[in-house]
Amino acid sequence: MPYLIPHKTALRYLPPLANIFSFHCMGLFLCVFFLVVGTPGLCPGQSTEYILKAGFLEKFARFTDWPDSVLEEDSHAPFVISVIGNSPFGGALEKVYKKTTIKNRPVKIQHIDSVSQIPGSHILFVCKSETKRLGWILETARNYPILIISDTRGFAQKGTHINLYITSKGTLHFEINPKAAKRSGLTIQIILLEIAKIVGG
Repeated sequence: MPYLIPHKTALRYLPPLANIFSFHCMGLFLCVFFLVVGTPGLCPGQSTEYILKAGFLEKFARFTDWPDSVLEEDSHAPFVISVIGNSPFGGALEKVYKKTTIKNRPVKIQHIDSVSQIPGSHILFVCKSETKRLGWILETARNYPILIISDTRGFAQKGTHINLYITSKGTLHFEINPKAAKRSGLTIQIILLEIAKIVGG
C-alpha cells in the first residue's frame, strides 16, 4: 500500500501523533518531508489517509478563533467533534483523540445522523454520503459557531469552511472558504490562509 505524503506547505501543521506514527524527517521547514513508516496500535486495514485527516482537525482548530463566549462557558466541558453521515474514519478519530486535547479540553467524538444533533458541536465533519442534503446541513450548522470540515470535491465552494483533498501528485492538502467561516462567527488565522487554497470568492 503506497504511503500518503502531506502536501509540503502543510507539513508544519501535521498533528503531534508520536504515539501513533513514526516519521522519518528529511530536510527543514517547507522542504521537510514526513514519511509514514508505521502505525503501531492500529489494525492492519486502518486507512493512513484518514489517520492523517483525523490529526489535521486539531491543527485546524488550533488556528481558528471561536467567539470567547463559546469556550469560556464551561472550561471543563469536552471539545466536541461531530461526524455526520457514513464515516470514513474507521475509528481513527477515537484513536487519535483518546489522549489528545483540543483547546486544552478533552475531545468527545460523536457520530450523528440528524441535523438536530448538530448544535453543541465545535467541529462538524460532513461526510461524502451527505452530498444530497449538504444544503440542509449547512443551513443548520451556519447558525452556530461550528467549524465545518469536509473532504469532498465542491463542498467548500458550497459552504463548508475547510475541505481536505488529495492533489494530482498524491499529496494531502486543503482549501478554505473564509467567508463561510466568518458567517459562522469564526476567524481562521492567516497562518492557515497563507498555505491553503482559497475558495468562495
